[in-house]
Amino acid sequence: MRFEGPNGELAFLLRPAGGAVEVRDGAGQTLAIFRLRQRGIDIEDIQGRALARAVPPSQERGFSVLDPTVGAPRVSLHREPDGDIEVRDGDGARLYTLKKRSYGFKVLLASGEVESRVRSGDRKVSIRDREGVTLLSTRDPLPADAAAALSLERVPFDWAAGLAIAMIHWRRPVEEAR
Repeated sequence: MRFEGPNGELAFLLRPAGGAVEVRDGAGQTLAIFRLRQRGIDIEDIQGRALARAVPPSQERGFSVLDPTVGAPRVSLHREPDGDIEVRDGDGARLYTLKKRSYGFKVLLASGEVESRVRSGDRKVSIRDREGVTLLSTRDPLPADAAAALSLERVPFDWAAGLAIAMIHWRRPVEEAR
């Protein structure tokens, strides 16, 4: 999956790599490796050290990224009945609300301020800043909620990518965006 920056340049890639998914920046450097395990998706650095683990929704929480050693949540997504998604930190404080819209998602900070918008069309998904300038886009099939996870500037990128990959891997058919 190829993501382009505002000027069409390669921003990063999500690509299969021997039973894993690598995230590579525009220069081709590996940023993180995601490996499907029995307990979830392990997020590793390039030396194979565990950074975190993305897990599917449970009764207690939505899609989450856990601390790799103690299993405590670092960030989690909580889907509301109306399609909105709350993003909470490890202490349960709301970081973002992802408001479901006909075009995709409006990403709001906890303060209610718009941070970005995710627009999903027939052939393109784009993440735009509050002024409407495209920050990232892809022509590869990507659910709008997974793209919204990638847009979370206040969440470490490897965690945000872990949430997006988890949302794609454990996809619920009713939630298909594209």
